[in-house]
Amino acid sequence: MFSSQFLPLVACESYGNYELYYVHTNPKIGIEVLEEGLQQSNHYGAIAEDLGYIYRDEQCIHQAIKLLRLAKR
Repeated sequence: MFSSQFLPLVACESYGNYELYYVHTNPKIGIEVLEEGLQQSNHYGAIAEDLGYIYRDEQCIHQAIKLLRLAKR
């Protein structure tokens, strides 16, 4: 688990640690940042992957599968 109290305000188009956006006590915050980035980005693979992993961890399996498939395109 990433142990930072800070959350990026914009989604990153590079692959990295999805837990930068995953606030366990309120995952909606990171989900909103990543969903906004996904809508605005032309290079969405890393963003979709991060979002998919958060949805997976939150037991939202259908959303996770959809996003992880999108990330592999």
